[in-house]
Amino acid sequence: MAAKDANRHRGGKPVEGPAVESESLYRALFELNLDGVMMTATDGRILDANPAACTMLQMSREEICAAGRAGIIKPGPEVDEAVAVRRQSGSCSGVFTFVRKDGSTFPAEFSSVVLPGTGDPPLTFVVFHDISKRVAIEAELRESEARLVQAQAVAHVGNWELDLPTRMMWASAEALRIYGLETRPSDFTHKLARTVPLPQEHARLDKALGDLVGDGAPYDLEFRIKRPSDGAIRLIHSTAELIRDESGAPHRVVGIIEDVTERRRAEEMLRLTKYSVDHAADAVLWSDADGRLIFVSESTSHSLGYTSEALLSMTLFDINPTLTAERLARNRETLKRTGASRFETVHRTKQGREFPVEVSLNLMTYEGVEYHCAIARDVSDRRQAEAALRESEERLQQSQKMEAVGQLAGGIAHDFNNLLTAIIGYSEMVLADETIRTLPTWSDVCQIRAAAERAGGLTRQILAFSRRQALRPSVVSLNDILTGLEPLLRRTLGEDVELLSRQEAGLALVEVDRHQFEQVLMNLAVNARDAMPLGGRLVFETGNVEIGENNGLLQPDMKPGDYVMLTVADTGIGMDMETASHVFEPFFTTKSPGEGTGLGLSTVYGIVRQSGGSIDIRSEPGVGTTFRVFLPRAARTVPEAPGTGAEEEPFLGSETILVVEDDAALRSLVFRVLEAYGYTPLMAEDADGALKILEDGECRVDLLLTDIVLPGRLRGDVLAQRAVIIRPGLPVLHMSGYTSGADLGTEGLQEGVNFIAKPFTPEKLAKMLRAVLDRSRAGLRA
Repeated sequence: MAAKDANRHRGGKPVEGPAVESESLYRALFELNLDGVMMTATDGRILDANPAACTMLQMSREEICAAGRAGIIKPGPEVDEAVAVRRQSGSCSGVFTFVRKDGSTFPAEFSSVVLPGTGDPPLTFVVFHDISKRVAIEAELRESEARLVQAQAVAHVGNWELDLPTRMMWASAEALRIYGLETRPSDFTHKLARTVPLPQEHARLDKALGDLVGDGAPYDLEFRIKRPSDGAIRLIHSTAELIRDESGAPHRVVGIIEDVTERRRAEEMLRLTKYSVDHAADAVLWSDADGRLIFVSESTSHSLGYTSEALLSMTLFDINPTLTAERLARNRETLKRTGASRFETVHRTKQGREFPVEVSLNLMTYEGVEYHCAIARDVSDRRQAEAALRESEERLQQSQKMEAVGQLAGGIAHDFNNLLTAIIGYSEMVLADETIRTLPTWSDVCQIRAAAERAGGLTRQILAFSRRQALRPSVVSLNDILTGLEPLLRRTLGEDVELLSRQEAGLALVEVDRHQFEQVLMNLAVNARDAMPLGGRLVFETGNVEIGENNGLLQPDMKPGDYVMLTVADTGIGMDMETASHVFEPFFTTKSPGEGTGLGLSTVYGIVRQSGGSIDIRSEPGVGTTFRVFLPRAARTVPEAPGTGAEEEPFLGSETILVVEDDAALRSLVFRVLEAYGYTPLMAEDADGALKILEDGECRVDLLLTDIVLPGRLRGDVLAQRAVIIRPGLPVLHMSGYTSGADLGTEGLQEGVNFIAKPFTPEKLAKMLRAVLDRSRAGLRA
């Protein structure tokens, strides 16, 4: 077909038959080809061109044939080289610059082949197509790659690729620089890449790559490397994606790496700085010269109750009700001179609550603009602590005053009880004489005894206040005491006073003298009734409380711990602070003369304190009064069963009793009482005299009856300890109206200690002696 076509172009005659059909087919392919096709001679003449060539060159077929090779291809060494190659090998290819009719050029990729058998010289078949777009794309790609390389160098981000089937790896120049590898991208290998991360990071990297290839899991992690170039430890952030082939199988992994060491350090420092500012106890805020807030810490938002966004739309005047524009201006002038200032002011929360703050104000210049930087510390707790300290000091002073008064009262009560014991005892002995019942003096002696008994009641109250009375504590529940006493309380209060009892379930036990604490409840109730002359409400409430250093319940004389609290609150007339500060003092009363002794609340105070507890008062005129009693919780969880209190009838005795009493009148009375009941008394004025009798082996002593407070070097309790050493098993009965300093138990009588309080009657002494002797005899038999 080529030969026929050559003959046609050389002027030969057409050939009939199959050759005609072959030529027609060739002609159709020639004309319809989308690439430019030309038939040329080896000397550069163009013999024919198809429509696509005419379109690309913007010439007709005749114009192309007339222009020849030199007219449509820009001359150059590459053209001469291609012609030489074709002449030698019979074909050539490459890229020529073609010239259009208007003189514009375009790159075209061509192929040229010599057609053998087409004459001498033979014809040449040339095919070409415009590659302008491809060249432009390649140029843009090269430019993009150059920009990418430059951008990676600027951003310190490198990229890498891993071909999964071959395990071949490639990395950009920046990636190699980040890794500290001095090698070419083409020499980068997977094996080399594994030498850079620290050994302990290999497992994480392998797992991440395995998860990416196996499950398509995200590959995004940070790991540490040791750069070979300088040995520096750096933190690298790497992300990668999986590329699959046409069948969907994993084919290639492409990723990027970035050295984030400095960024993470900066982020950590920024995070720590922001955290320290936001979570500092003090509020931090910046404002401009006009007082507009431009920065607030989270602690500022928390203390004021606003969101940060809300505060940044506010001014200093919105949060400080005392601040004025004039004051802000003065502060600014002061700051310009001093640079900083410290003062106290007030901040107001979103809810309208105002609280005191201590402000440290500084003048800052940032990027040429001046700002106020304020650090504000909430000093509410400090102010409350200072107030609490003042109150605590006042309470301590009051407690010390009460202690001093108590010591004085206790000392007086001791001597007074000795006198009362003698008065009551002699009165009883006189009244025991039936012969004087008809005499006028009978009623006089009765009045003497009654007055002495009333005086004894007063001394017992004084001793209760001074914590010098002998208590017999037991483990009880205040709920049980309150429940048992409630009927009597209701009768005492009358119909005008509403009594409410609120008892906490599961109330812990306390260790108190049940009868003495009933007196506490009665005294508080009577005091409340007298404060409500027109009626009102009285509430008794019990509860378990834990008292700590800072919860406001701790009294100066208390230790932190677990307590039971009894609250007694009335709706009476109340008192001012000055009056309330004196209510526990003996003989202090707000009642009219003759209506009270002023010993009720002092008795309450003494019993509570002697029981190891504490009591305070809160009162307000016209509102009412609240007493709070705090008692330490007992270690036991089961209360002791109350005793029956039954006493046996007194019995006469024949035993020998050693009496130690320094008061002559009382000693004489006891002597007569003991003889009257059949006992043999031995008398001693002090401990030394008693020890001489006890050390006399021929002298019989069946019981030691000793006063606790004795003159000389030994007290009665110490005498008793020595007595049982000299005479083992010797029963001892202590007597006193004042037990201060005696080793009988600091807050109550120790178990097994026998004690009779002054003043006592002859009958009570006889009953106690008989009971102690009988118990001692029963113990010996056992």
